[in-house]
Amino acid sequence: MTDVAVLVTGGAGFLGTAVLADRPSGVSTAATWRHAPPLAPASTTGREPVRWARLDLDDSDATQRALGELRPTAVIHTAFGMGAPGRDIDAATASVADACAEVEARLIHVSSDLVFGGDRAPYAEHDPLAPVDTQGHHKARTEQVVADALPGATIVRTSLLLSDAPLDPRSAWMLDAARIPGRTLFTDEIRCPSHVDDVAAGLWELALSEHEVVGPWHLVGPEAISRYDLGRLVVGASGGDPERLVPARSADQATRRPLDLTLSAERAREGLRVRMRPVSTIFEA
Repeated sequence: MTDVAVLVTGGAGFLGTAVLADRPSGVSTAATWRHAPPLAPASTTGREPVRWARLDLDDSDATQRALGELRPTAVIHTAFGMGAPGRDIDAATASVADACAEVEARLIHVSSDLVFGGDRAPYAEHDPLAPVDTQGHHKARTEQVVADALPGATIVRTSLLLSDAPLDPRSAWMLDAARIPGRTLFTDEIRCPSHVDDVAAGLWELALSEHEVVGPWHLVGPEAISRYDLGRLVVGASGGDPERLVPARSADQATRRPLDLTLSAERAREGLRVRMRPVSTIFEA
């Protein structure tokens, strides 16, 4: 079987789809899927077709065999799920990290701003992790798993991933919030949203880089914004009435959630060519 340059896990997911669509010409690419097969192959104009493999990443033996056959130079690990996070985050990431160590592949592991607590923003790349919600705890644990298995791995923290054409599911929910009574958006949860295509470009740059890319990187947009204000941007750009959105405070909710997850991204700004679009330019009325 012919070796591949890059393997993308979760290739049928939101981020994985964007990564595959942005694959450079001349780069042999494979991708995994589990529950949802790709709806259609990504465009192959001027590029090699994607080689697809159905794989349960939490199955360490199957993952070892797959990477042993494909022999990727790098793996971009986008696969993610909260239905069974112990399986789909913890076990899957451990399997991928161990398999990458076995075949000596560079690992680009996608993590999240949720590994921080939200009470000491802005957060730099090497600030201590202090998650407060379930997803954040799983993501923080897997960052450590990756670092232990592969000290040379790259860990990429993202924030809210957005798409304007078509609207990503989160933005579509915000648009519906202006139409459906009872839906609220928090005014005190601050994030650094980014366009999914910009993050995809950054992941490729890291995966194919000839330079040192070890450790954490923040691939986030340059504008910090509340979920409520983001909703106003989305609704306004879609021709709706932002005044119909209902504000609320996350701090008043029974379940604790991180509030200000503003991330600094000095390393990416200084070390990568990709530039993240401000969210205000993604959704313009």
